[in-house]
Amino acid sequence: MATLFPFTQSQTTNFTFQPVLDGNVYQASVNWNVAGQRNYLMLSALDGTPVVTLPVIESPVALPLASITWVNGRVSAVTQQPHGYKIGLTVAITIENCQPDGYNGAVLAYVRDPSTLVYPLVQNPGAATLVGVADWFVNLVKGYFVTSVLVFRNGQFEVSP
Repeated sequence: MATLFPFTQSQTTNFTFQPVLDGNVYQASVNWNVAGQRNYLMLSALDGTPVVTLPVIESPVALPLASITWVNGRVSAVTQQPHGYKIGLTVAITIENCQPDGYNGAVLAYVRDPSTLVYPLVQNPGAATLVGVADWFVNLVKGYFVTSVLVFRNGQFEVSP
């Protein structure tokens, strides 16, 4: 379950919140950088020790799937709208909210056409009874924290777990 921190944009006042990352509470401050013309996220320990400063990069909204099927060790996930990736690329995506749950998870998917993503899955999860979403997100703290994910999208910061 993600913890949500709705973001309030200000060019004069820092936005602050306290995310729990890898089980520890940190102080997060988002400020507007005039020279860079963008927001930066500054994470520090509660004692003020700096951890990292990063540009805030917004993740796109998840795309609803029109269908998801398994055939001979491969899953084809078809998005309702074109996904925008170049045909022939391999992209890191997360399939979420599908039933059975065997379809869900972080995968490397091959871009077959403007709406189809294909990824390997050894075991047949069965026929889809609920079709979820294909999610692309930028984990702002990847490489700094082991288990936690911090994403900015839809005007808010999302922290999990």
